[in-house]
Amino acid sequence: MRIVRWSYIFVVLSFFSFRLVPVYAEEAINSYSVIARIQTQGTVMISEGIVYDFGTSQRHGIIRKIPTQSQQGPKVIISTNSINDANRHAYHYTIDESGGSYTWKIGDADHTVSGEHTYWINYTASNVIRHFEDHDELYWNAIGTEWPVAIAKAQVDIQLPPEISADKTQAICFTGSQGSKESDCAIKKTVSGYTITPTRPLLASEGMTISVSIPTGIVSGLAILTHDGQTPQGDVNGLAGVSSFSLPRLLFSFFMVPFGIVLFFIFFIWRLRTIKRAPKLRIPKELKNEPVVVAYEPPQGLAPVDVGVLMDRALDPRDVSSIIIDLAIQGYIKIKYLDSKILGFHQTDYDFITLNNNTRLQHPCYLSIYALLFNQQDASGSTSSTRDHVKMSELKYSSSMKTTFQELQSSLNAYLAVQGYSLAPVASGFMSHLSFSVNGRQIQKAFNLTEQGIDAFRQIRGFKEYIGMVEAGKIRLLDAPELKPEAFEKFLPYAMIFGVEKQWAQKFEGLVTQAPKWVDMSDSSMTTFSLLSFANSLSFLNNGMSSVFTPPSSSSGSSGFSGGSSGGGSGGGGGGSW
Repeated sequence: MRIVRWSYIFVVLSFFSFRLVPVYAEEAINSYSVIARIQTQGTVMISEGIVYDFGTSQRHGIIRKIPTQSQQGPKVIISTNSINDANRHAYHYTIDESGGSYTWKIGDADHTVSGEHTYWINYTASNVIRHFEDHDELYWNAIGTEWPVAIAKAQVDIQLPPEISADKTQAICFTGSQGSKESDCAIKKTVSGYTITPTRPLLASEGMTISVSIPTGIVSGLAILTHDGQTPQGDVNGLAGVSSFSLPRLLFSFFMVPFGIVLFFIFFIWRLRTIKRAPKLRIPKELKNEPVVVAYEPPQGLAPVDVGVLMDRALDPRDVSSIIIDLAIQGYIKIKYLDSKILGFHQTDYDFITLNNNTRLQHPCYLSIYALLFNQQDASGSTSSTRDHVKMSELKYSSSMKTTFQELQSSLNAYLAVQGYSLAPVASGFMSHLSFSVNGRQIQKAFNLTEQGIDAFRQIRGFKEYIGMVEAGKIRLLDAPELKPEAFEKFLPYAMIFGVEKQWAQKFEGLVTQAPKWVDMSDSSMTTFSLLSFANSLSFLNNGMSSVFTPPSSSSGSSGFSGGSSGGGSGGGGGGSW
């Protein structure tokens, strides 16, 4: 009887498990074609041909969603030209421009479809050609990473204006999930531009981003980017319409704006909780199959920033944050937390205060960051005076920021080579000219590790394992050294490098009960010191440093040639069935 009962339960659970399989499981995109025609007036006419297979599902059509704002990029303006099937018969569709996206809902609510259907979405994208000192660029997420179905085959055709010869251009591509730097794609130069194809099928949540550089002075109407990353108000290239006053619209906005703000903050908090912040190790091939041996100390003589760059062969704002915290721990500066309220919301800033004792600094990167914080430069770039303190918000628009970051990368490369951890980088050609970026990712292929560097990486890998370990049982099994309060500050910059400062703080909850001496929290909203809240504030410091190292206004966003990745650039998004 018991066997019969369990058999019945198993059958019922199996039935419901089958019913709970997402409808997307049997759907797929059989073909995804993108044709992007760059116009000399700065617009790009885009046609997306999506052959969507609904399988046996009874659906109404598809949804296609494109974000209009990209990180460190201009706000995209989209206008629809037409949406047709393979025989050029028009589809019924609606458009939604809310929530920072442009969304088409294609299909008829009164009719269902199944099997394979073709959708040609034709639209014009404006404010997308980015300008840099030596080139203009289309950095476009041609196939977004937010499709919940696999894409069997794809192709992107870039058509240049007749005034631009393909021989005077460059193209690169990235494939994979959001942030991936893989280049599983083939680039073929054509008479009119490029044909770019992935060399493998794209899985669900994988896409392809392309970047094409073109000579300056040919395309007008280049992308406009303000300091806050938004397109200025008003008409952009004559394409943004002027809204007329309407009382119903005003009343609707009055009631909906507060609701939208609440939803935005709910999403923002959720995103902060789900985003993967820890940098990824770039494991040398010599260590690929080697087990990780836990280490309780970093390699001797390596500063946190050295560990960060050896770990992923990339210099980024997180590394700079670790330098600032290490300067404070060593007694060179003090950090004052500043909390203010704007429209009822907390806004955090940091005041970096010099203690005027930097004469003992030896590391070139530490010297550079100290100079960045407390040296003021005149128009020629020479130091005109020094200052006792500076707020992080004041650094954001510093004209010397890009140069300082370039010098930081260059000196760090040379320093690690001199110390014997890496081979000196060799740069040449077009990519060399773009290798220094404010976002600092081109350094990834700048050098190879020596045998000494590989040994250091082995220990870094084991140290990262220990720093991120929270479970007390595992720590006891490893016979780790007893945790003492002073160890928290000693290894805190390394925890920041690894992206596990919160896990590191958890180990010391109850052991560290007061704020470090190098921190002034008298103006913060923290009434009672909490180590976890303090660790969380370090995440805000990392985010702040990311905004500090934003490209200056002479360019219109980040470049795919220096820090590009799948999902990067303008465009992208995804869709699904409905």
